[in-house]
Amino acid sequence: MTKDEAEREAIRRWRKLPVMERQEFEQAFGFAAQVEREFDFRTMGNKTKVIAAWLIRDIVKTREIAGELKKAS
Repeated sequence: MTKDEAEREAIRRWRKLPVMERQEFEQAFGFAAQVEREFDFRTMGNKTKVIAAWLIRDIVKTREIAGELKKAS
């Protein structure tokens, strides 16, 4: 599995969770710790932290979009 494939799959699984379970950075770290063994990709860093970073980026994007939607209303 490439790193890009792992990122897409991690995000896909993350987004399947209920919204209330994927809003906080701590939730991202917990989810990353749960799934990291399922993803076989090469990295120089800690896999859990790499996956958590992908998920945190998704949280930030979601918050930005929500903020833009609020402003447009």
